[in-house]
Amino acid sequence: MREMIYAEWIGIRMSVFQMAVRVIAVALFGMMLAGPIMLCMVVVMPAVLVPRMLCDAAASADWEAYSLTFPTGRRNIVASRYALVLCCNGVAAVISLTSIVGYRVLSDAAEQIPYDLVAILISVAGAMTVSGLMLAVSGRWGLNRANYLIVGGMGILYLMIAVIRRTEVLYNKWQFFQNYLMIWLADSNIIVAASLLMMAGCVIFVFCYVWSVRTYQKKEL
Repeated sequence: MREMIYAEWIGIRMSVFQMAVRVIAVALFGMMLAGPIMLCMVVVMPAVLVPRMLCDAAASADWEAYSLTFPTGRRNIVASRYALVLCCNGVAAVISLTSIVGYRVLSDAAEQIPYDLVAILISVAGAMTVSGLMLAVSGRWGLNRANYLIVGGMGILYLMIAVIRRTEVLYNKWQFFQNYLMIWLADSNIIVAASLLMMAGCVIFVFCYVWSVRTYQKKEL
């Protein structure tokens, strides 16, 4: 499977380097506006962009049809793609965590590090979920529908926020829930919540992998 991972990496490495420069620039700009917590964007943005790069590279070079003829097995083909995305997410998380911790230490705000760790865990959970769904949906229905999924999900989220803010009854219930949640999180439960979200992201990622394996096993050359 290492050969497959290397082959996938060769197809996207230049795009990944260019993406890294843009993501870091956006994260640094966001940090100047909203603080070091914006460095979590280094985790979330590659989770959307790297699966797109893999699918674009496979489509442009007809790599997917060619790889299905390899004797390595279709499970290994899918596993190599998911492993590469997982590695990219891991590297992004390490860079983000190192940057935030370094910033806190240099600015004598080390007491904020536990909260930053929670933010990183939540970001990684989101990254695992988004990248898994992007790979699974693009493998089943194509990259365009995967884009629709992300854009549609964000659109539904913004619509829900708008409806809640403009509806007094819903807004009052949301405020009550938000206050209760903040009280619960203040009782040292935030680590538990972040860990549960992280576990949920991992479960979704594994589920998407299994779904992708079944999809590729049914594909015709």
